[in-house]
Amino acid sequence: LTITAGTLADGGNTIDVKGNVSNSGTHSGAGMIQLSSSTAAQTISGTNGIFQNLKLNNTFNTAGSTMVTLMSNTTVNGTLTLNQNNLFDIGTYNLSLGASASIAGSVGTTRFIKTAGQSSDGGITKRYSASALTFTFPLGTNATPDYTPATITLGGTNPTVFGTITVRPVFTESALT
Repeated sequence: LTITAGTLADGGNTIDVKGNVSNSGTHSGAGMIQLSSSTAAQTISGTNGIFQNLKLNNTFNTAGSTMVTLMSNTTVNGTLTLNQNNLFDIGTYNLSLGASASIAGSVGTTRFIKTAGQSSDGGITKRYSASALTFTFPLGTNATPDYTPATITLGGTNPTVFGTITVRPVFTESALT
């Protein structure tokens, strides 16, 4: 599936993709784009593509293996569903989650978002809002045991304008701590 520019409106339907996805535009609608190959790992590439709802349902490899790899900075504004016991490898790229975005699926040691483990990684960025003051970043740097989720809750008086928080897990402790 290739979205070169503009908007792909899904009309409330599921767009089931067995190959790779290249998104340099915007996906919108109440449906979803689902990556569901059973014969190969899949990639998401493009230039700053935006997805509404994205479901990773690839069943190609064994539990805890990378099934889908991010090849460019990407945004999800709706629900990102991690449906299988596998890793979503975002490498050094940034996965941005909008104010209404959520992550669905039973995350854990074999189902999480994997980064390259470097302080220069893009990591996961979450935009906070008055209706979403708590968010759990289900990430790590490698397969078991490097699953290191982070839950961040904004407390106190709500600001008039909300911003973003980016989390980047790294392999080692900083020399500054």
